[in-house]
Amino acid sequence: IPPCGDGVKLYVRPMLLGSGQQLGLYPSPQFSMLFFVSPTGNYFKGKAVGGLKLHLETNRSRAARGGLGSVKCSGNYAVTLKPLMDAKKEGFDDNLYLELDTYAEGKIEEAIIQELSAANIFLVLKTGEIVTPSLDRK
Repeated sequence: IPPCGDGVKLYVRPMLLGSGQQLGLYPSPQFSMLFFVSPTGNYFKGKAVGGLKLHLETNRSRAARGGLGSVKCSGNYAVTLKPLMDAKKEGFDDNLYLELDTYAEGKIEEAIIQELSAANIFLVLKTGEIVTPSLDRK
């Protein structure tokens, strides 16, 4: 258990692993439930106040429709690594991904927001309203 302190957390990630006795591309007849547990600090170190500098990613998608975007699948994060490194080279903290099929150049107000590279997002509007992308995405 991590020591008590500002920004210190205990990260708990449940994992379901196919553990049947076959090798090949088959649904596993047996599963193991694992928990990865680790002390962690703030994901965006030093950025707790004042917000993040986000790059609006308009060329690459975070998760494709019909894919595994609605599931916590480790493969979902790999697609964000190259775009994230590119954004960091430009001085950004992270990428903000859009539903690319809703985005047209010059019409950003019609685009639907997905999420950041490895985190959900919520926005605080000038009115004070807090909004977050829909969880109903298919």
